[in-house]
Amino acid sequence: MDLWRSAEEAKAVPSDAEFAEVRSKVGYDKLILDSNEMTVRFAAKGTRLDLGGIAKGYAIDRVVEAMQKEGAMGGMVDIGGDIRCFGAPPEGKERWRIGLQDSRAAGGEVGQSQILMVLELTDAAVATSGDYQRFVVIGGQRYSHIIDAESGYGSGELASVTIIGKDAIEADALATAVSVRGVENGLALVEQREQAEAILVTSAPDYKLIKSSGAERFIE
Repeated sequence: MDLWRSAEEAKAVPSDAEFAEVRSKVGYDKLILDSNEMTVRFAAKGTRLDLGGIAKGYAIDRVVEAMQKEGAMGGMVDIGGDIRCFGAPPEGKERWRIGLQDSRAAGGEVGQSQILMVLELTDAAVATSGDYQRFVVIGGQRYSHIIDAESGYGSGELASVTIIGKDAIEADALATAVSVRGVENGLALVEQREQAEAILVTSAPDYKLIKSSGAERFIE
């Protein structure tokens, strides 16, 4: 992430040597966790933590827990587009209704507000990852902010990934993972999860809409 921020400022794609150096500091195997002391150490100098793939989902779940503990009969928590709904929906509604932004509108440019579809949820969470809001442009080429740690480049097969699940933290994590894995491997991962469904939009110029086997039941 830091390397691509520097690349954006320099207006130059990182070199193979820079990718190789950074990759030596990246990966879960660089974390040394001590469950007794509740500490995290790093096995490689220069390694840092980026919780962007799970932080919003974790926070949403904690907020829902707090609301339920205080006796809330129902509610919706939204942090940057990641959402979890629980309990009674708004008066006059049978379910919570969530609109998905259309990443295909006007080539997926920032600021577009067209709705691709409406989801109807009951006690569920929904999280979306994509390159249509956050990206880096270098030499006229757009690079996603969702990085494939193996290649060092932004994931490019999918414009957006929406995950519907029971908990926000799982939906948040899966949305990022599927974005990196791509259509085939990403859908395979979702189908392995008992309470997860996916709605995918492939990257330009096709912007093909793809759904997991059980996603249709959540679509209005």
